[in-house]
Amino acid sequence: MSEIFELSSFARAETRERPVVLPFQPADSKKTEPAQPSNNGYAPASPLPLIKKLCDALNSQQISYCQWKSNWRLDRALNGQGDLDLLVASADAQRFAITAFNLGFIQAAPAANEETIGLAHFYGWDAEVEKFVHLHVYYRLLLGHELTTNYHLPIEGLILRSVRRVGLVFVPQSEFELILFVLRKVLGFWASETIVRWMIAGPADFDKTARELEYLEARADRTTVHHLLEQTIPSLDVSVFECCLESLRFESSLLNRMTARRQLERALAEHALRQPWVDAILKWRRMLNDRLRERVLGRRFANGGLLMAVVGGDGAGKTTAVNALRCWLDRDFAVKAFHFGKPRRSQSTLAVIVALRAWALIRSALDRPQGGRGEDGSPNHPGYLCLLRWVCAARDRHRVYLKARRFANSGGIAICDRYLLPNISLMDSPSIGQTLDGTQLNWLSNALLKAENKYYQQIMPPDLLLVLRLDPDVAVRRKTDEHEDHVRTRSQEIWQTDWSATPAHVVNAEQSQAKVLADLRDLIWQEI
Repeated sequence: MSEIFELSSFARAETRERPVVLPFQPADSKKTEPAQPSNNGYAPASPLPLIKKLCDALNSQQISYCQWKSNWRLDRALNGQGDLDLLVASADAQRFAITAFNLGFIQAAPAANEETIGLAHFYGWDAEVEKFVHLHVYYRLLLGHELTTNYHLPIEGLILRSVRRVGLVFVPQSEFELILFVLRKVLGFWASETIVRWMIAGPADFDKTARELEYLEARADRTTVHHLLEQTIPSLDVSVFECCLESLRFESSLLNRMTARRQLERALAEHALRQPWVDAILKWRRMLNDRLRERVLGRRFANGGLLMAVVGGDGAGKTTAVNALRCWLDRDFAVKAFHFGKPRRSQSTLAVIVALRAWALIRSALDRPQGGRGEDGSPNHPGYLCLLRWVCAARDRHRVYLKARRFANSGGIAICDRYLLPNISLMDSPSIGQTLDGTQLNWLSNALLKAENKYYQQIMPPDLLLVLRLDPDVAVRRKTDEHEDHVRTRSQEIWQTDWSATPAHVVNAEQSQAKVLADLRDLIWQEI
C-alpha cells in the first residue's frame, strides 16, 4: 500500500514541474527504508506525538516535502531534540500552512538577524510530552552562513522528485544529500568567525562535520554525484566540488577551507542574492551585534504578540509561575516580564520621594504627626506631597503598561506581574480616592485625584488574564514569611471575587506546581 502511495505522490509531483530525466538515478530511490540509527551510537527514539501527526497528515494529503538536511541524526529531530528542516514545494505552501495550523502550529516571524525570503518558522507545543516542535520550512533552497544564507539554488523540484521515504518522513536521494551537505558547509564556513571563536572559546570542533561527511559518503555513489552536478549545477565543476569535499575532512587546514569557499563562491556567483563584499559586511555587523554580545533575539509571532497578566494572592505561586513561563518561552521567542508593583521610578518621582521624606523629618522634629482620623472620624488629609507621590506612581505604572503594550504589538510576549485590575483594590490600585473617600476636596486635591484616575483608566485589560485562585487558609500555610492577617486579606480578595463575569481564566493553585504550570502553558498556547 505504501508503494502505491509513493508512486502516486511521485507522479503528482512530476505533473507540477517540468519533467527532468535522470537515467542514472537508482530505480529504487523511492523505496521505503527503515530509519537509520544515528552515528552517535544511540538507538532511534520514538517520534514525538505531534511530529507523528504532522507527518501522517502531510503524507496522507500528498504534500510534496522532505527533511533535507542533518538526516544522519534524524531520530533526534523526530524526538524533539532538534529542529525539523523541511523543504516544501512552493505550490504546496498554502496547503502545508493550513495543515500545520490545524494541528496547533503557529507561525513566527524571523529574528532580526535572519533572512526572511523563502523561509518560514512554525512552532507547535506538544502537551503530551511538554516539548516545543520547531519547523524550519524552506520554500526555496537557501544555502550559506547562518547569519545571511546568501545563495539560492533553484533545484527544489529535482530534489523533491528524488525523495525516498525513511520511516515517517521523506528525505532526498543520498547523492543529493551529499551534494547539499558539501555546499552548505563550505558556504557556511567563515574564517573570521572561526578565528574570533578560537580567541574567545578555544579551537573550533570540526569533528562533527567530518563524521557526518563520512556517514553520507558511505551511502552515496560518487559517480552518480558527479552526473547530478553536471546536469543540475553546470556552473560548478566536479573538481571544485571535490576540493570542497576534501576541505571538510577533520585534518583539513584553515587555509584549505578558505580556498575551497572562495572557489565555490565564484562557481555559484550567479546564484548569490547579494555581492560578496555586501554579504561580508552584513555578516560582520550581525556577528558583532548578536554573537559577541551574546544577545538572544527571539522570534516574534507573525499574527501579533500577546500581553498576558498573571494574577494571584500571596502564596498562590504567582512569581514562580511568571518566572517559569518566561523561562519556557524565551529560548525561542521574544519575551519580557513587566512588574507593575515595582515600576522603574522616573526622575520626577524620585524628586517627590526625596521631598516627601524631608518633609516627614521636619514634621517629626516639630512633633506634628500626619495621617490618622480627625475628631469626627473622617480621615485626615495626607498632604499634597503624598498625593503627588501617588500620582507619580500611577504615571510610572502607566509607563510600564505602554512598554508592555508596545512590545506585544510588535509581536513579542509580555508577561505582567501584579497587573492593575478594577476589581482588585488591595494591591497597586488608585490610592487618592480610597484615602480621601468621604472628605471635602478642594481644587488641588480634586485635580490630583483626576490625574491619578486618568493614568489608571488608560491601562486597558490584558489580552490574556490568568488568575491563580487559592484558598486563604492554604495561602497562610504556604506564606509563612509574612504576617498571617496580611496574607489572608490579600488572598481572600482573589478568592471571593466572581471571575465568571470576566474573560479571566481561573486556575486552581492548590494543585501541584507542575500541574499549575501545565494548565498555564496550555491556556497561553491556545491564546497565541
